[in-house]
Amino acid sequence: MPPQPAYRQAGAKPTVGGNFRQTVMKGRSSVYKALWTHTREAQYHKNCDELLLGTNSELIIKGNEVYLKSQNQKILLCEIQKPGSMWYEIWLNLKSVE
Repeated sequence: MPPQPAYRQAGAKPTVGGNFRQTVMKGRSSVYKALWTHTREAQYHKNCDELLLGTNSELIIKGNEVYLKSQNQKILLCEIQKPGSMWYEIWLNLKSVE
């Protein structure tokens, strides 16, 4: 008998339509996309710093709430929905305030 594929050895059962890939693979399938996402978040972080430097403001991050502090004012800028894209969300909101 020929050797069985890994998904057969693991005891995985096919889903509807016989899609074994979804059954066996868990987590991110593309390392390139993970690296790209991390790089983009770093770029959004840098863009936020540049916007804040230009307006002489600062961010205060408490839990999932982000406040914008400028002069004597402290306003709620946004609430983070996805921690993985935190800087993107902050950048979008900062851009709309400016």
